[in-house]
Amino acid sequence: MAGDGFGRVEEILDRLDSVCADHEYLAGMGNAHYLGARSQALGFACDDEWLLAFQELHYGLPTGQFAVHVTALGNRLADSEFLAHREMITGPDGASGFAHEIRDFLGDLCTVQLEVRGRPLRRRFCWDDYRAAGIDPADIDYTDTCLTTSGSGTMPPEVAFLRMLAHQLGDELLLSPEEVLTEVGRPGLRPVFAVGQWRVPDVTEDERPSDLASYWAMACSLGAGRPVGLQACSRNPNTHWSNWREYE
Repeated sequence: MAGDGFGRVEEILDRLDSVCADHEYLAGMGNAHYLGARSQALGFACDDEWLLAFQELHYGLPTGQFAVHVTALGNRLADSEFLAHREMITGPDGASGFAHEIRDFLGDLCTVQLEVRGRPLRRRFCWDDYRAAGIDPADIDYTDTCLTTSGSGTMPPEVAFLRMLAHQLGDELLLSPEEVLTEVGRPGLRPVFAVGQWRVPDVTEDERPSDLASYWAMACSLGAGRPVGLQACSRNPNTHWSNWREYE
């Protein structure tokens, strides 16, 4: 790749540190208003441009939606940080805000009919499906409003369903790299990497992205224009939702 690769690495890490210092959103962090189910980091680059995007599938308490939230940083973005939002799971007729109706369908051997990314899905779920996703059915609280039981160890049914479905469908519930670029308005960039787990900094301990090997690996990959040392992202990762229950 043409240009100063190390200079690009420093630029990316500086941008990430700045975002983290301002307490802006970084995918994978716990949030009482948007409870996550699956995260992904994607890198794109060409000779004179880099873009780092984070997407998280979540249940949004303010919106009542199962949606993907995209945060993107790049040297050619008009905004210093680009945010996008797309609803991924709707009712069987494409109706928005389907999440609230899930409370009527939870249970052993319950059949759910919905649309995933506009495609019909009809499937019967049992409590073992939840257990396989690391969710104890006894922890699902139908009176849980997300905010009133923060830190209680219970889980709203909407969140439990989304996390179970994410365990089964995986990246099918996320945007493709091409869709992410379209949302951000930078189509045509070349994908460099996509990782589903990494370590998010602990802002309560003043930890910064540049302190962590996972972000160094992402930045170095963008600097080189090819995957470099991305195995560091799988060392002691904390982006899985189970690591952030105390903040819910």
